[in-house]
Amino acid sequence: LVPKGVGMEPGNVARAMAAASAGAAEEACVACEEAELKVDDANQLGGTFYAVYMLSLMACGKMCEARFVWKRMPLERKSEAEVGAVHRLLRTLWTRNYAQFYIESNGFAWSSATANLVARLHAKTKEDMLALVERSFSVVSLEVLATMTGNSLEAAKHVAVAKGWELSEETGMVTIPDTTNEEQEGLKLEQLEHLSEYVSVLCE
Repeated sequence: LVPKGVGMEPGNVARAMAAASAGAAEEACVACEEAELKVDDANQLGGTFYAVYMLSLMACGKMCEARFVWKRMPLERKSEAEVGAVHRLLRTLWTRNYAQFYIESNGFAWSSATANLVARLHAKTKEDMLALVERSFSVVSLEVLATMTGNSLEAAKHVAVAKGWELSEETGMVTIPDTTNEEQEGLKLEQLEHLSEYVSVLCE
């Protein structure tokens, strides 16, 4: 079934909704793109469709494409609550405000069409940030680790222990062993800038 108000291109829209409900972001992306190309009037595509479209792109790491969907969608759709909530998620990721991303993703009552995509995006962001910490830090505070990965301090401790990192209960610092090899040496400047910007925000 196609949720009320999602549009007049039922075949691809229904496929997108089904894929989204299952958390299948890649399939939802394709179906949304096809639906948008085939519809005569973008106003026929409802807010749920655009929320799914943007989330599926974000879950696939296609932030620029998601921004373009936001820019070209009808103004009426932008005023819908769930579409606005998705846009807030996009804005936090685009500006690298990950602490706010976790707040926004946990703080909205997502519909059945979007909930699994949000969960996938949430998990992907946590994994990406944990990988970034591991590549970029030799020592990091437990507070920063918790904030960057969207965890409580206690959960961050468990993450550190599970990764085999050394945790000092006295100082609250986590020591990350160097696992780089010759092929991994030379962290990209973009990654270093990314981290420095984020840590600067935490310290403000």
